[in-house]
Amino acid sequence: RAEIIKEMTTKEGVSYLLVGARQMGKSSILEELRRHYAQSSMVECHYFSLEYGNVIRELGKALGLPKKSDLESIVEEIRERKKRVIFLIDEADMFIDHPQNQYISSIFRKLSQENHATFVLAGFWKLYQSVTMDYQSPLKNFGEIIHLNQLETPACQELMIKPMQRIGVNYQNHTMIDQLIHSCGNRANLIAMVCDHLLKELEG
Repeated sequence: RAEIIKEMTTKEGVSYLLVGARQMGKSSILEELRRHYAQSSMVECHYFSLEYGNVIRELGKALGLPKKSDLESIVEEIRERKKRVIFLIDEADMFIDHPQNQYISSIFRKLSQENHATFVLAGFWKLYQSVTMDYQSPLKNFGEIIHLNQLETPACQELMIKPMQRIGVNYQNHTMIDQLIHSCGNRANLIAMVCDHLLKELEG
């Protein structure tokens, strides 16, 4: 995912819609973005998930505002910040169902255009459907869409080999590595599970 991270951190002020099936690494990319921006003196970055949360409440919490802050006070706070604010919003499919979806989206768009804030929304089917199939969607043309698919085979090989090498474990049969990658469908989470199982077998 290095090229994706590079693109997202190079284009200043661009919002993104990160779309992919579960366990494809969306949250990992958001975490990597958070680590990247934590070292920046030009922006402040906030991550939150909407899996069990309300977008307005989570925005206010991220900014350190009182618990029942409304959207207007949140917008005012963002505009008063000296740094551009980046919001990394995981499980954004929940946002699509919010009753104020259209109004909140227009606020996001305006803050982005004013360069006060940038948004990265990560989700799966509802987010994808909203931005690609619904021409009335308030998120249409909101940001650049990045589709997450399986990892490339060289990245999968690196994932299987390098962490093992750090703890002194090597593979004798490299054909087996490619077979395991293929069996895992080039999915990082399944590869990690296989490596964990191999280590437990060695310990046993």
